[in-house]
Amino acid sequence: MKTVEFLKKHWYLFLLIIIVVMAFMIRAAPARYGELQALDPFYLYRISEYVVTHNFQMPEIDMLRNHPYGDTQFDLLVVHYFPPILYVLLNPIMQTTFFNFALIYPAIMGALSVFIMFFVGKELFNDKKAGLFAAFFLATVQAFITRTSAGFFEKEPTSSIFMFLSVLFFIKAFKQGDWRYGILSGVMLGLMTLSWGGSQYMYILYAIFALIMALMNHNIRAVAFSYIPAAIFGILVPVFIQPRIVNIFSTTTMLSLGVLIIILLRVLIQKFRVVKTDQLKFVTPSLMVVGAVVFLIGSMFIDFMYNILYGLISMLTLDPTKKTTVAESVGGDWNVIVSQTGLGPALGSLGPIVSFAALFSLWTFSVLGVLVLLYKIYKNRDWVALIPILWLFLAAFGVFFAIRLIYFMGPTVALLSGFLLAWLLNKSRDVSFLPDVKRTWQIYGIVGGIMAFLAIFYGVTNILVGTIFVIPAIVLFILAYLINSTSKEKSVFKRIHEAIVGSQEKILTITAIPVILIVLFSLSFYTVSGYNYGQMLGPSINQYWYEAMDHLRYETPENSSVLSWWDFGYWFQTKGNRPTIADGGGVGNTSRFDLATWFTANSWNWTDYEPWLVEQIDVDYILMDYTLPGKYGAITKIASRETTVIGIMQLQQSGTFPQDNSTIFEFRNGPYVVWVPIIEGAITSSPMFLVDQGGGQYTSQSYVNDVCTEQGMIQMGDKQPSLGGCLAVTSHGVYYIPEEAKNTIFTNLMFMDGYGLPLEKVFDNTLIKIYKVLPSSSIQTSGIEVVESL
Repeated sequence: MKTVEFLKKHWYLFLLIIIVVMAFMIRAAPARYGELQALDPFYLYRISEYVVTHNFQMPEIDMLRNHPYGDTQFDLLVVHYFPPILYVLLNPIMQTTFFNFALIYPAIMGALSVFIMFFVGKELFNDKKAGLFAAFFLATVQAFITRTSAGFFEKEPTSSIFMFLSVLFFIKAFKQGDWRYGILSGVMLGLMTLSWGGSQYMYILYAIFALIMALMNHNIRAVAFSYIPAAIFGILVPVFIQPRIVNIFSTTTMLSLGVLIIILLRVLIQKFRVVKTDQLKFVTPSLMVVGAVVFLIGSMFIDFMYNILYGLISMLTLDPTKKTTVAESVGGDWNVIVSQTGLGPALGSLGPIVSFAALFSLWTFSVLGVLVLLYKIYKNRDWVALIPILWLFLAAFGVFFAIRLIYFMGPTVALLSGFLLAWLLNKSRDVSFLPDVKRTWQIYGIVGGIMAFLAIFYGVTNILVGTIFVIPAIVLFILAYLINSTSKEKSVFKRIHEAIVGSQEKILTITAIPVILIVLFSLSFYTVSGYNYGQMLGPSINQYWYEAMDHLRYETPENSSVLSWWDFGYWFQTKGNRPTIADGGGVGNTSRFDLATWFTANSWNWTDYEPWLVEQIDVDYILMDYTLPGKYGAITKIASRETTVIGIMQLQQSGTFPQDNSTIFEFRNGPYVVWVPIIEGAITSSPMFLVDQGGGQYTSQSYVNDVCTEQGMIQMGDKQPSLGGCLAVTSHGVYYIPEEAKNTIFTNLMFMDGYGLPLEKVFDNTLIKIYKVLPSSSIQTSGIEVVESL
């Protein structure tokens, strides 16, 4: 009997354990590569490893960053300390190196987040099923998997558990009117702030929710006991631990404090009966109007108020998104949201049912979940249900602000989708079109037979699709048998059913069949999607980069510095063990504008930059990689203070054909075509640039007379009309460099092996080149060679 009672009360724990284990296995897949993902994890791992090996002390100065000055600003301390603390606690069990622990750490945190999500969903919707569904979807949605997968030793895996704990405690504080939960929510929010810069969205979420509750004059006591301690401790915790990362006068902080003051005044006005009870509903709107007027007037005379107003306008107009050149900080769109919350990774393997599977998008479920929640709020005045709705809209705005914030959308679509499926299951028991038990189990059997037929039909050519239909067939057959068995008085199944359900009347009805199918297909599709997506993830660094980093580490003098565009700086530091001038953090004495200005300068003016290059920032080596031509537009945008963008076009070989005595090699990029005449491996005359109109029709036929080579700029002829610029033929495609970029330091380093510059090429694996900076006395004689057309 105790076992039955335990199962009846804690049945969900077994399912939750399965979901958490599945979440970990999905995220652990990239660990098979034995390498970290992306870029930032290499820096975060390096500093965390230092903490582990130096008795939990941070380095006084990091000389691998910001050469030759070093770096002393170690932001987000929780990210540097929490993994080492966890490692020390778990290592007696795991018995592994810190690198292996760091590799799997994001998957552990992702699985733990899934575990906490169950309690968030359960508390938010008062439904264990909603919590289980929310946990399952969080485990399998790619928007959340990416940054909580093995090797992604980043900020998000650490911040995620603090985010979910903060939300959980905030909900409990509001529902129970308990300020202690409010304090816990604030502490978790503060730790999240020390882990991830995107925590500002949680401050905004809480502030908007509290303000709406105050405007509606709803349960001010609950609002005060949840929001006030959460806001205070959410701000104070990071201020006391690491004050420089918190700007008290930032837009987000001032918004939180502004709402806090409004809520506090509202509470005090009610407590001391400043106004009559029937007039309390006007207090919050009045305070907001007065506050807005004071703020607008103040912004005309007080700088920090103006800065807050300007920051708010900039945020709402997505101004920072328009100015950024960082890929993950570029604003997203609806396509990003739909693809990252859909079944993209699963669709390719579902063949004949792709269109059907596409209907089971979490984005679709979320929209439907919002509609049902709004009805529920209207009917039951269950205002806490506003939190996931506000979270959804805030997350969508965040994605438009920066693509990387799709991570912030994962939890809310999981919550809303989980709620929707749980609501459908609950409602399916309340509607009965056919009370006859015999016919009910027969219809279950018929639908199960249809699923079995589809399983055989599709399974012949696609075992996965067959399996997806077999699962609901088996479930429906089992349910048909159980429904039939429970109708018999002496059936053991009836006694088990009554023990679990607690009622003889709650028999599954026919209306439950479509809901069961929706649930089972959702579980199947997202299990496949999560598994496939986990298998797709892996490290960005490749063999070419390993070769280049090994050269830096073993073939260059210790502490010799490396200059490149900032993207891969963390690889140079961690894998190459060499200090960099710039990296992804964007901190230090050398700005991206400085680098962009140097890259886009005319190579003939090299000597003008030597005092800066050699004496000021002490550059020993310069590295150029195959991704840089695609970033030249961003480089010119930064160098011109956002007034000019000049791109370099890459074209791939699409075919060859004979012409006169030469072979024409054709290169394409969309409608743009370049014909390069070659005899015995050498370009014989000016390449032709064309635009393909389709059907073999070409327009805008122009010649590119100059070609970038290891011997400098070679003029192949003087054919007209000339497009200007130059062409570079490389092992990984042809590049067209426009006239504005033709003679720059960038073009010389990227395509002409530093011809005419005081450099020595010391490494070249066709995709990555490394130059050693030499004294100016070693400069070569530059010039342009003219080759007559053959």
